[in-house]
Amino acid sequence: VDSTSGNDTSGIATDISNDASASASPCLTIGAAAVKISAYNNANRSRNDCGGGIIYLKAGSHAFAGSSTAAIGTTPAVWCTIMPASGVSRASAIIASNASSTDLSDRVKVKGVTITATAVNTFSGCLALWFDQCEFNTTNVGLANSSGGIVHATRNLVTALGQGFRPNSTVNNPWAIVRGNTMPGFS
Repeated sequence: VDSTSGNDTSGIATDISNDASASASPCLTIGAAAVKISAYNNANRSRNDCGGGIIYLKAGSHAFAGSSTAAIGTTPAVWCTIMPASGVSRASAIIASNASSTDLSDRVKVKGVTITATAVNTFSGCLALWFDQCEFNTTNVGLANSSGGIVHATRNLVTALGQGFRPNSTVNNPWAIVRGNTMPGFS
């Protein structure tokens, strides 16, 4: 995904062995990339979901999910991973906002990115959401979903996260796993 020069219409999803093609034709938004992965899996793997897909973020600020995910398909059996593209640092792959649809899929792993989004429930509606090796630098008081989903946080750097890892809902669904996170400056 290239948030400045990508194109949701002409962007493509490919098998990992043909990664150069996808890198040359990136999507503009995370949501469109997930839809393209679902279509690729449906045509080539006989399953209509984005599970097993990896959405590589080029350097820049990205919106989650950033486009309609109406054609995302069924609930995947495995995670769809969002992570920096090769050679892109965690500090340069930033999820800075949310836009349009926020429910990308029901098994989403966000790995090795910086999260600065301040909107409540930026990551909303996912039944299983996993943040791994990310940096949270946001004043948001309720970053994760309020719809009864399960949220995991492992090996993250938390420089700012509003009120920390707390549920944001009257449902009060707690984060399922919070392990190995570094939280400097929290009282």
